[in-house]
Amino acid sequence: MDQELARFSRFFLVYFGLNIDDYVAATQGEHPDWSDEFIRDSVHVGVGQKTMEDGYLTELQAFLDTYPEPYEEKRVFWCGGSCNLCENPEDGGCTHDDKELCRRPEEIHYSMEAVGINVDETVKKSGIELEWPPVHWTYRIGLVCFR
Repeated sequence: MDQELARFSRFFLVYFGLNIDDYVAATQGEHPDWSDEFIRDSVHVGVGQKTMEDGYLTELQAFLDTYPEPYEEKRVFWCGGSCNLCENPEDGGCTHDDKELCRRPEEIHYSMEAVGINVDETVKKSGIELEWPPVHWTYRIGLVCFR
């Protein structure tokens, strides 16, 4: 898989950060009966997870729309987890589960970790300190590669 990364010559981290403390305060304003702990946990599931995903996809698209240089190929490596493009029922599930080739190879979500990237160290070099577990900030991160 590291051969996949070696094909590219330009690399950019794209990320979306969410201030968890601000998210808790805003959510408690809408749902005063929800506990701080419940809201913090919800950042990674349900509505909070959608907020993170939507924020990241907006940042990613804005970066791609304004990237000024021509390129032959691009690939986005995602931080954490596996590809989930075909996890909805309309797609019939991931073809990988049936040991078939991907039906959307140009869109597949390879993880940064799968190609040998130490995400913590890479992100730290760009000035972002990841918290494990996230307490005040949480991020969705991707590596955009061009050739």
